[in-house]
Amino acid sequence: MAGPAVVPDRAPGLLVRFYPYASLSDTTHMRDLAVALWQQLVPRLDSEGISWLVLQATDQTPGPHLGVFPVHNYGFVFERGADSVWRQATTTDSTRALPNLAGRWRISGLQSTALIYMSLTQQGSHVRGEIVRHRDCFGKDVKVVIELEGTIEAHAVDLWSTTGHIEGELVNPCRNAEFVRRLEFHGQIDGDGTKITGPVDLAGARIDTWTLSR
Repeated sequence: MAGPAVVPDRAPGLLVRFYPYASLSDTTHMRDLAVALWQQLVPRLDSEGISWLVLQATDQTPGPHLGVFPVHNYGFVFERGADSVWRQATTTDSTRALPNLAGRWRISGLQSTALIYMSLTQQGSHVRGEIVRHRDCFGKDVKVVIELEGTIEAHAVDLWSTTGHIEGELVNPCRNAEFVRRLEFHGQIDGDGTKITGPVDLAGARIDTWTLSR
C-alpha cells in the first residue's frame, strides 16, 4: 500500500507499507529490507520531487481478513538533505514529529445519526482507543464497547479493533454476546492535529470514510 505522508509545515512525503514475510522482531532484517526498498524508490522520489519517505513493515497479511486480530507495524523514515543526499532519519527526528492524539474525538461519516466518540490514549507512537455506542437489541438498549490499538507514523495513524463486547441487562439475550466485527482505520492527521480523515474497513463488508475531530 502506498499513499501520501503528511506533517505540518512540510511538503507531503510518501508512505509505503509492505509485508516482509518475516518476523518484525528481527529489526536488523527489517532495516535491510527497508534500505533495499528505499534504494529502489529513490529514482521515483527524485523524479516526483518527493524529499522524504516512510517505509512501514507490517505483519498484516493480504486480505481477505475475518475476525478480530492485532496488527503490528515497524517504520523507517528516509530524507533527502539540502545536499541532495538521501539518509535515514534518526529516531529522535521521527519521534519529534509525532502529534499528540490523546483525548476525545467525534466520529463523522457513520451511517448513524447519533453522536459517537472515540477516546484515545497515547504513549509515544502507540495509541489505544475505545468507541462506546448504544444500540437496540431485542427491544433493549445495550452498550457496545469496541477497543482499539494502533500506531502513529509521520502524521498518519492506523487503528484496528482488538476486542469488543456488549453490556446490558442480565436478562437481555445480548448481554454476553461477543462483538466480533473487525474494524481497521487508516487516517491522515491534518496540520493542526484537530482532524483525522481516512478510510475505515468494517469487517470487509464495506469501506466508509471517517473524519475524527476535536
